[in-house]
This record gives sequence, C-alpha cells and structure tokens, in this order.
Amino acid sequence: MKIFRVLSLSLMAVAFNTAAAKEMTDPAAFVEQRAQAVLSALDGKREQVRQDPKVAQDIVRRELLPSIDVDYISRLVLGPHWRRASEEQRTQFREAFKQFLLNSYAQGLAEFTEDRLNIRPLRGQPDPRRTIVETSVTRENGQAVPVAYTLRWTDDGWKMYDVIIEGISYVVNYRADFNSEIEQKGLDSLIERLRKGTFKDPVAESVGADEQ
Repeated sequence: MKIFRVLSLSLMAVAFNTAAAKEMTDPAAFVEQRAQAVLSALDGKREQVRQDPKVAQDIVRRELLPSIDVDYISRLVLGPHWRRASEEQRTQFREAFKQFLLNSYAQGLAEFTEDRLNIRPLRGQPDPRRTIVETSVTRENGQAVPVAYTLRWTDDGWKMYDVIIEGISYVVNYRADFNSEIEQKGLDSLIERLRKGTFKDPVAESVGADEQ
C-alpha cells in the first residue's frame, strides 16, 4: 500500500489553494511549487508524523484539504445520486468524504519525498475547465509509475479534482464503489461508513496491491 500513499501525497501537492489568484499560472510549475510547500510543512516532523496520527492529520487538514475541490469531486463521485440527494445528505456526504480523504492521505504523509516525484512540462495551453499535468512517481524498486493530475481553474486558483494512476482514475473508482454501496444499502449507509472509517479506499486497494 506504500506506493499508493506516496502517490496520494503527490496528488494533493497539486491542489494547494492560491488565495486571490488573478492570472492563470502554469499548472506544471504550480505542481512543483506546491510539492515544495508540502515538503516544508514536513521538515523536521517526519518522526512525529510516523508516531502520532493526529500530527499527520493536522498537516493534511491545514496544508492539503483546503486545496482539493471537495464539492466538485463529491458531485462527480455520487453522479445521479447527488441529484437525488437532499441538501442535508449532500452536506453530510461532503463532510464524511472530506474526513475519508483526510484519513487516507494522512497515512502516507511521512513517505512523501522530493526525489520520488518527476513533473513534466505542460504540453500546449492550459484549459481552465480541465487541464492535465503529467508526472511520474518512483517506486522503492526504482520503477516509474505514470501519474496524471486533472485540475480546473477556480476563483482561488488551480484545484485538483481527479488523479489517474497507471490508468486508474480516483473519480471513476470512487463512483463505482460508492454506487454499489448506495444501490445495496442507501446513501445514508455510505455516509455513515465514510464517517466511521469502515469504508475501504478502492483506489488504495487496486493501486497498492503490489506493495503489501
């Protein structure tokens, strides 16, 4: 599972919120800048992060979660269930999903290192609605894993809403697994499982199998 955790941290480095952004920046350069910001937050704290989950969660909550477009991702992963959900259910799902991401990403925080991420220059002009930044992350065995980040431009700058790791899309996988849970037990059941942390991360299961 270790490779998934490292990829997740690289993923979140993409999406750091730039306050009061006025001009569209180079998304590839932005990825590199945000990666450095995450590394700075980790400086001198890796052992604390390994020993105390709360330290890791605090860093993720402060440095990373505000940068992910949770509202947009929530609509994408629920698909038609989002349209049928009540406002209360939508709010509850967003909060539970945010906690789910927090717990998942915090587990790999200490393993995020600069030498494992290679960011490629953007090809062509960035599209504010959907821009893909291609990178690769190096496994411990030296194998380079292709990772593509999908971003969109918002009033707060670039924000991440999907990542594709070796052809596996976060959004597609979450949507399939969440849909299965909802069809069997209902949206409220999914929300409760996400809140309690008993719903296994489908992307971690599929990407991390070779690292267990």
